[in-house]
Parts: sequence; structure tokens; C-alpha cells
Amino acid sequence: MARGGCHYPTVVPKRQALNTKINGVHDALGSRLPMEIVMKIFKEFLSDYKEQYLDPSISMKKQTTALLLGGVCRGWRLIAWSSPQLWDTICVNLYNGNLHLVQLVREWLDRSGSLPLYINIYAAGPLRLWKKIRRRLYPGFAPSEIIYFDYPLSGFYDKRSVALIDAINEHSARWKNLEVHVPRNRLRLVNSASASMLKTLALIPIDAEDSNNRGFMFSEIDQDTEVDEKNLIIAKSACVEKLCIERIQPPVDDMNWNNLKHFEAADVPTTMIYDCLHQSPV
Repeated sequence: MARGGCHYPTVVPKRQALNTKINGVHDALGSRLPMEIVMKIFKEFLSDYKEQYLDPSISMKKQTTALLLGGVCRGWRLIAWSSPQLWDTICVNLYNGNLHLVQLVREWLDRSGSLPLYINIYAAGPLRLWKKIRRRLYPGFAPSEIIYFDYPLSGFYDKRSVALIDAINEHSARWKNLEVHVPRNRLRLVNSASASMLKTLALIPIDAEDSNNRGFMFSEIDQDTEVDEKNLIIAKSACVEKLCIERIQPPVDDMNWNNLKHFEAADVPTTMIYDCLHQSPV
């Protein structure tokens, strides 16, 4: 297609290259220092914000991550995208409103190379957003008369949350720290059968009674009452050092307890806690 007398597909790459050169004149960091030095500067800068990555109270959009550095200019983006150490930590909200979240998570994890991963998977949605949606979909109805999981978005989030967990499962061999705080039906999808590097594991299901406190509306498929321990796949080769569980019974016989140093449990049968401690050498 021609635009202004020029062949558009040919002009775009040339324009991008020209913009890169122009930005390079003003970029004292990327254009004057070796890439290895710039990578170290990026890593040091982001190290002050690494704790944010695993904090579910801070959305990915508001976090200071390598995505922010990559948005400065093409030169910085090439450096940031080529630095695996900038991508080894991620916090994923299964019910984030970003329509491209699955692709974003896949690209993020791919950029981490072969490094150990620190991952937090959780589920939360802003209550105000759902209030706006329900007012739009159900005009004239009182809030108490609305069945929340009937709105059209529920099917989208159900399918996408499965795709997100599948994308994270693909990198389970590199999990080092895994924290999961999701509805029970999603918890059972987490597969750590290949997670031989896993050192810290936290499994905390969200029940329906928790949803109001988290500003989250459950779809019908998420509202299970039990998690079948047989569906929680834990790698026997993993030497977990820190284990945190709540309202679930871990598959005691399917875990390697030899390296356990820290154990937290809440709302778990006393007999199960005893079995866990009995398995551990501590």
C-alpha cells in the first residue's frame, strides 16, 4: 500500500532506524557504555523494586519492571529484552483485565532464559470495576438481586486463567519460589511435577467467603468446596525448604521432606500437621 508516494512497509523500518539514531544522540547511557555495564545498571536499578514483583497489592501496570525500561527507547528495549536477570520474578493476577496478559506472561518467562524463577500467582479483582459492570448489564436491579457469575466476562476469565497457569507450568523445572493464592479449582491446575529446583512453596486457596474481602466476584466454576490432594502434583525431586499451606491437606506421601526447615499451616487438621512434621527431619 502506498502512502504519500512511498511504499509504507519499506518506510516503517527506515523510520524506526532513524528514530533509534536520534534517540541515541540523547541517550548517554545506552550509546556510550558497553551493553554489559548497562545491564548491570538496569539490574541494580530494578533490585530496589524486586519486592514489588511478588506483592499482589501492586498491579503489574504500576510496578517498576523491565517493561518500564523497555518503554524508554528502542536501544534500552533491546538491552532489557536481552537481560534474563531482569525477568526472573513475576506476580500474576489471573483476573487482571489486560486482554494480552497470557502473551505478556509467556514473553516475560521466555526472556528469563534458564534462570531460577520466583513466581506469585493470585486472583483478585477491583470491586469497583465489577460494580460498574453490573450497573451496565443489570440496570434497575438492586446489587443484592444480581448473580455475579452470570455476567459475560466470567467465561473469558475462566478460560484465560487456565491458559495462564498452563504457561507458568511450562517453566516448572525452573521454579525456585512459588506462591499460589487462587480459587480451589485453579489451585489443582498447578503442576510442579518437574519442579526439581523448588525451595519455597505456598498453597493458599481462596474460598467463596473470602471473595468479598478481596473485592473479587467468583464465577460458578471456581466455587469448589474441596481440593482433591491427589490432583496437587508435587515434584518428589523437589527439596522444599519452606512450606506454607492453608485450608488444604498436602499430599504427605508424595513430597520430599528431607530439606524442610520452615513450616506454616492454618486451618489444617492436627493429624495432618503431625504427619508433615513426622516426615521432616527437623
